[in-house]
Amino acid sequence: MLNWRLERLESSEDFIRRPHIDERPALERQLEHTLRNAPEDVLKKLYFGSQEKEITKSVFLKELLKIKYEGDLREEIDPDLIAYMYATTMYNLQMYFREMGMTSYEDAELCKKMTINFYHSFFRYGVLKPDSQIE
Repeated sequence: MLNWRLERLESSEDFIRRPHIDERPALERQLEHTLRNAPEDVLKKLYFGSQEKEITKSVFLKELLKIKYEGDLREEIDPDLIAYMYATTMYNLQMYFREMGMTSYEDAELCKKMTINFYHSFFRYGVLKPDSQIE
């Protein structure tokens, strides 16, 4: 299941600029629920020292480089650093969900929507030029 999720993320286009929330299979929601409730040291290993981090970082870096060469990335932005930050921020989001008590299976869809909204908003308003036409 984790390999399927990585392949899906790696093959996505415009992951940040045009996020979408699709109906996910129950097995994927169960996997996310299990990961969200994993011990903290397991989450650290997953988000900071794993193949998933590298794949996630490469997806974000690809998106940032597209934006850079389209002329919409702020000049002071280091795409590699920002891609790393985006890839590892999921750990902080998981810790936030725990602290807010959002650990039940029923919370999975809300957590997913919040995550997509965070990345989309941060991407648009954190790294893009103010006059960018990206929607």
